[in-house]
Amino acid sequence: MAVQKIRETQINTATAAQITSLTFLNTNSVLRLPVGDSTNRPASPAFGTIRFNTARDSVEVYVTDSDGFGLDGWKDVGAKTSNSIGTGEIIRANPASISENLTIPAVGTDSKFASSWTKAPSYGITINNTFTVIVGANAEWTVF
Repeated sequence: MAVQKIRETQINTATAAQITSLTFLNTNSVLRLPVGDSTNRPASPAFGTIRFNTARDSVEVYVTDSDGFGLDGWKDVGAKTSNSIGTGEIIRANPASISENLTIPAVGTDSKFASSWTKAPSYGITINNTFTVIVGANAEWTVF
């Protein structure tokens, strides 16, 4: 008996499909993205992979050279309004703790990270257990 990969409205979860176009039946239809936190990201995603990150509360896409320094990585899609206010996100907020590994790139031909900063509460900022912040060569990170 042949294995059915598509049956009525269901697609077998083991099926990898490539399609040219996807059309929804009506305006009430939805597209559900894969969901998980940063630790659930695919190990070797293809460029253009998209998912919803529950820890960051945002949709993210895997892109090439996402930071301008030749490093591929995950980038938030669209503006996050939960930590900013106003046109152009003029007022911003940040949490008092870091719960992910962060790397401030080394300063090269693009010096946008030559002087990085974080505004912390009076008691400082906490880098949660098992996470690191790496400051690249000739870059600065000031916490005030």
